[in-house]
Amino acid sequence: MKVSSVELKRWRLLLPEGGSAHVARVTLAPGRISRVHTHDFAEIFWVERGTVRHEVDGAVQSLSAGALVGIRPARRHRLDAPAGTEGVIFNFAFPTARLRALEAAHPEAVARLFGEVSGPCPVLTLSEAGLLELRAAGDVLLARPPSGLETDYRLMQALCWTERGPALPPAVPDWLARGLERVARPDGWIHGLAGLHRACGRSPAQVARVMKATMDTSPIAYLNRLRMEHAERQLRLTPRSIVDVSAECGFAGLSQFYRLFVARHGESPRRYRKRHQGAVR
Repeated sequence: MKVSSVELKRWRLLLPEGGSAHVARVTLAPGRISRVHTHDFAEIFWVERGTVRHEVDGAVQSLSAGALVGIRPARRHRLDAPAGTEGVIFNFAFPTARLRALEAAHPEAVARLFGEVSGPCPVLTLSEAGLLELRAAGDVLLARPPSGLETDYRLMQALCWTERGPALPPAVPDWLARGLERVARPDGWIHGLAGLHRACGRSPAQVARVMKATMDTSPIAYLNRLRMEHAERQLRLTPRSIVDVSAECGFAGLSQFYRLFVARHGESPRRYRKRHQGAVR
């Protein structure tokens, strides 16, 4: 691919008045061919409906609804609809400086979504709940130009959906690894132990016995760890209410959430959020 054939998009021309973010919901129809381009800003996009073809740095990715992709500045890419199909994407572009700030504060999450500077371009798959949440966020962003605060909040919201479960020891059998992967997100652990047992396809006794032998933990302790880590991120990175965070984590009520949170941190969720409120600007 010749450099001269690549269109360069510049932030100062995209938002000449210094806006915080550029957003668009785009329908990719059959026969609509986009030009390979690069840019001096960063962007994320997710596929809301259908299937799209993403060519990035010469590699081709076939993306279906729920795909979430981060594009670093200087990558060469384009999006098209495969023959006979139609796809809808939501694009969220923002200045490089914001990506650098995010990367400094949350390097692991940014690496999962954007990959390394010279490495392959990752494709994350949103759960149904994640896609619905980001689609609703897109509706809000299109309704009014996002401020700097809302831009940061929506980027944090997308980063929160890059969560993955903890790394598993090599001794964990495949059936357990697959089950734990299925409950590694809110829409998985919301069903509690029953959901974990269904995901593993094994009896409660067998799941408990193998987790103890290979991971030195119990099913409920593992789920509560995932829930607490998710709650911590939500409290640090978003302004969502504590009631909403507790409900999403799948706790029976606020009292159980507060009791487990205090046992883990030695302080209440409200005090924890106040101490970390500098993370949300």
